[in-house]
Amino acid sequence: DPDQPKKKMVNLLGHVDIVDPNTDFYQVLQKAGYEVREIRQCKNLDEFDEMGEACLNIVLSAFHLHAARMMERKYNVPYFFWNESMNPDTIKSNYEELERRLQCKLEIDDFYQAAKEKVEKMRKLSEGKSFAIGQRLDYVPVKAACELTAIGLNVKYVFTDQIRKADIEYYEWLGLHSPQTHVYLSSDISMRNFMYHPEPVDILVNGSIMFMKNVEGLMTVELPEEPYDF
Repeated sequence: DPDQPKKKMVNLLGHVDIVDPNTDFYQVLQKAGYEVREIRQCKNLDEFDEMGEACLNIVLSAFHLHAARMMERKYNVPYFFWNESMNPDTIKSNYEELERRLQCKLEIDDFYQAAKEKVEKMRKLSEGKSFAIGQRLDYVPVKAACELTAIGLNVKYVFTDQIRKADIEYYEWLGLHSPQTHVYLSSDISMRNFMYHPEPVDILVNGSIMFMKNVEGLMTVELPEEPYDF
């Protein structure tokens, strides 16, 4: 019944990996009196059906906005596009917006400070090193390039399978804050030339080694899904 009172429950929509209920999002919301529900946590049909009684949907990926809009239309469940991020300041802003929507105080300061300390440690470890962002990093590699640049990494270039109008804000941000960062369209035939004469970098993040096979001493790093919490 879309007209019955909503429960103090929020749904997570669009998480690729199985969520960890011990992370800060669950702890912070539970301390504020809210239950967090993700579809793979449902043990039976009643629990699945109960997701339609949530007071808010947290949408983690643009690919799942369609589901959120459907639930808003059919079940009167509003949604908030949280958007996963590797930048603690973005996650903090998401929490602050969630506070306004739920009209409650969320205790995030300790988690935020711990995340900032971890970022500072990574920044020191990456001093003097250059990075390439691969097209396999979640859904929007140029977004990841912005986030890693914002926390202090030297992103020399980024590969993408397609250049979309929806991502224009990220290209504009790179143009302002890191104009030396190049963007390569991995599907373009000119990438054959890049394969034979690649620009050297120290570290490739979630990229196709095919393009980088001629880079000497290259370190590769495979990251999981971008985080939605600290």
